[in-house]
Amino acid sequence: MSPRLWSTSKIFRAQREFATTVSEGLIIGALTTHRELEMSALVKEKFPVLCEAEREVANIRVRNMGTVGGNLASGEPLTDLSQIFIALDGKARIVGPNGARTIAIEELFLDFYTTSLAEDEIITQVVLPPCRLTVRYRVHSLFQQLSGRQAVSWCGGAAHVGRSKRFD
Repeated sequence: MSPRLWSTSKIFRAQREFATTVSEGLIIGALTTHRELEMSALVKEKFPVLCEAEREVANIRVRNMGTVGGNLASGEPLTDLSQIFIALDGKARIVGPNGARTIAIEELFLDFYTTSLAEDEIITQVVLPPCRLTVRYRVHSLFQQLSGRQAVSWCGGAAHVGRSKRFD
């Protein structure tokens, strides 16, 4: 089998883009930084909860460098973004030498710092389906350091709750 050459700039560009379609909702490239997600007018219009949550992610240096795909692929348990993606029925598009697959974000996490990614797979995109309801939201994250750096107690959550009109 002969080696193939890939244009890394083309790959990186594709993984940093936002797109929206009627059928797919919002598509977020895996190399999109937290700051790009936070500041995006498109994201603010379609999924304002993401912009609000991103303002709470770490500090500005982390938001400028850390990526959506890296955040998910690390399996980090102290992240708000994955919980919001789960609540919004998000899916991860994954590519490896054996082909591509798409899984629900909650299927990505097996345990703390453990994901269902094979060693030779990468996340290329996160896909959020279109929001069909007007969603009111509030982002809460609790991080409490108990005794120096030895103990950490953390709780986070996200929920997507809809209400439909009832006709009797």
